[in-house]
This record gives sequence, structure tokens and C-alpha cells, in this order.
Amino acid sequence: GAHRDTKQMASFLKRALNDALRQVSDMKPKELLARRYERLQSYGRFSDTKDR
Repeated sequence: GAHRDTKQMASFLKRALNDALRQVSDMKPKELLARRYERLQSYGRFSDTKDR
């Protein structure tokens, strides 16, 4: 688990955070706010799926 190899987990976390930052760094603040608003508004929404 993560508690056994903290250096490896720190490396994974650093990579994930850098990737996430890279994805949003080119976005304008209004775009970021719009995405956040849409995400928050979608909480609790669901859609029916076809029976399998």
C-alpha cells in the first residue's frame, strides 16, 4: 500500500498534480469557473440505463 512506499506514492502524486495543472493552465478563468459550475450542478443528476 501507499503507507509502505511513501517515496513512490509521492512521485505518483507529483506526476498526477503536474498533469492536472498542465491540463488547466491554458484555460481562461471564465472557462475554469464554467467547468466548476457545471460539475457542481451535475451532483445528484442521474440517467437511466438500458437493462443489460
